[in-house]
Amino acid sequence: MKKKSVLMSMVFALCLICIGALCMPQTAFAKKITKASQAKALAKKQVKGATSIKVKKDREDGTPVYQVELRKGKKEYELAYRASDGKLISQGWEMRKAYVTKGKGKLIGLKECKSLAKKQVANAKIVSAAKKRSKGIDLYDIKMQKSSKKYELKYHARTGKLLEYEWELTSKNTQKKEYISESQAKKAALEAAGGGEVVKVKFTTDDGVKVYEIDVVNGDFEYEITIHAETGAVLDIDKERLPAAEPNPGENPGQPQPGESQQVSLEKAKEIAVSDAGLASADATFTKAKLDSEDGILVFEVEFYTDSYEYEYEINAATGEIYKKEQKKLKNTSGGDSGNTDSSIDLEQAKQIAANHAGFSASEVRFKEAKLDREDGRMVYEVEFRKGGMEYEYEIDAVTGDILDFEQEWDD
Repeated sequence: MKKKSVLMSMVFALCLICIGALCMPQTAFAKKITKASQAKALAKKQVKGATSIKVKKDREDGTPVYQVELRKGKKEYELAYRASDGKLISQGWEMRKAYVTKGKGKLIGLKECKSLAKKQVANAKIVSAAKKRSKGIDLYDIKMQKSSKKYELKYHARTGKLLEYEWELTSKNTQKKEYISESQAKKAALEAAGGGEVVKVKFTTDDGVKVYEIDVVNGDFEYEITIHAETGAVLDIDKERLPAAEPNPGENPGQPQPGESQQVSLEKAKEIAVSDAGLASADATFTKAKLDSEDGILVFEVEFYTDSYEYEYEINAATGEIYKKEQKKLKNTSGGDSGNTDSSIDLEQAKQIAANHAGFSASEVRFKEAKLDREDGRMVYEVEFRKGGMEYEYEIDAVTGDILDFEQEWDD
């Protein structure tokens, strides 16, 4: 009898372990997402019975995510999954426009609306509450915070009906990032411009990266310089000649005048541009070099790139002076700073890569477009195709075959 009791206890303990494993949160078993179909499957499991509308890979605060849009009944949903581990980081829904009416009668009070929000998200703290008007409808916008999530709820101010609901995980890393000071950014910008005076500084986000955008005036030129806020690296330089003062009659202001003839050859203009960039001609790959007219003045437009930068110049064809200059740092798929110059995969391989990523073979889909193009100094294949009422768009690195961007949506 005692042995039987021990055996029953062991079986009961084993059952508890199994139940615990089954009930563990989804994130404990989360896996890296590499395909749109994986994100779509997770979203459909989260919103049972919904139909997917669109899946897109994007970046939020520099983190790759998959955004999935769904439709179910009167509502449209949007969910975002972190690509690295499949974690759901935000979820929301809104009433479809066809089901939203202006409503009649008096406005409900803000106090009553706050009470509705507290019932919707129990134990959450209201951060802000404001009355707004959007597309002829009066709304109450309630923002809340609870643990690691922040919420935004929008109520119809006349009916009290909840029209939009969204939560997202608050970033724990944002405050930990260390940025260079404004004075350090100014110093880096002045060094890049070769001196001068800072006339404008702006701290902002560019392509998910925090940067300082700094305007510097040095002599006859104005520079717009972008500085990486964490590393202090110069990401972009745009140089342009300042407008000249009106000359006195008969006085030669030193500026080329309308109607002046070309004195500089195309090859000489290319030499001027490459020399100004501190390069040898062998280091530059030209993508554009032509004579054009701007405001009646002949200029050479010269564009070229290296492994790390892309350059654009405008050079006065009469005097050889540099009118405008732009230098932009290239980015590769791994977040580094190198471009690529040659195609290593062919068009058919790119089409196959795109179709496989969507879960098909190339023979199963109908291609709309497939072409090789240059984007930000990098050769990419742009591939578009349809399958089963869905339209897919891909950008694929022509050297590595990596998928740089893709979008999937219903073809209306």
